[in-house]
Amino acid sequence: MRKEYDLKKMYFDDMKVRYAMPDMSTIRGSGAVVDSYYPTMACSGNDYPKNIRSATACCISPSIAIKLGLRAIPILELVKMLGYTERDIKAILLGVKAKKESLYLIGAGGTSSNFIHWTNEMCILTNTLNIFEEMIISDSDNFSLTNIPRIPMHIQYTSSIKKSMIMKGAALNLSTKIEYHTSTTAILHMINKPGHLYYGAPDIETRDAISINNRDNEQKIRFVSATHGGDNCLLQVVPLQDSSLQVESYGLVDLSFFFMNHIKMTIRFLKAIADGEDFTETREILEYSFRDTYEADALGSTKKTYRFTAPKQENLLLDVPTGIEGAAND
Repeated sequence: MRKEYDLKKMYFDDMKVRYAMPDMSTIRGSGAVVDSYYPTMACSGNDYPKNIRSATACCISPSIAIKLGLRAIPILELVKMLGYTERDIKAILLGVKAKKESLYLIGAGGTSSNFIHWTNEMCILTNTLNIFEEMIISDSDNFSLTNIPRIPMHIQYTSSIKKSMIMKGAALNLSTKIEYHTSTTAILHMINKPGHLYYGAPDIETRDAISINNRDNEQKIRFVSATHGGDNCLLQVVPLQDSSLQVESYGLVDLSFFFMNHIKMTIRFLKAIADGEDFTETREILEYSFRDTYEADALGSTKKTYRFTAPKQENLLLDVPTGIEGAAND
């Protein structure tokens, strides 16, 4: 008996449990921000500009912008939508640099890649480089094809290169000393290195290591958990070890709002460093939804320029996009 697999159907099945799939017909108006529609286009094979009915369509993610041949929104416009000026960002980055922090990024997927990319963009915008004394990036995994839409920097996809190696190259403006680790053993060993500030959305094993250390040792690990679920993001300092509090950056990710939430998380974390906040006591420092802010009409003048049109997932009919049919055949 021969089994044949429909690879397109398998890809769609994997994507639809991770990403919102808004209907292309809901794109409307000038300045449409279309990142959210990329999973729909990628699954249906319609990822080219003629299928986007907005002459001035644009993207938040430079990677998606390149794939679709559209304009990427400049970082200054993105931070303005979040209520910051270039002067604000400059002051935050200079404050971080003055602290001479050694930053350990736990994981190099959607969370850390967004932190690296948007921090790098803000450093270039303000000409403020090498804001960290040292950076260590750890991830033992390779990228999967369904990871790629969440990664804002443009990378050549390969299944053989570790995430942490790619992220090291993307972080070169952030520190003159950057290391990467690709083995789980090295990652768990480095958790116990004093003096570092840890950031990311680590797996359960790593969270357990942090919880055990902070329970049993006087030297506390300074850790900020950055998680994303649905339309919301959350920053917590040394969260209690509760799996319900740690949401992977999956769910039905609506990419336009996902990227804006990550920019907000990045700025808030950097500001916490610049302000010398305590990273050893359990507390929540940010719960945020860009969609809620946008729908509440709380943005500045840039709202007139950019239109976020993707409907909420519960308002969609989750049909298979055109061109994706069939399943495995026995």
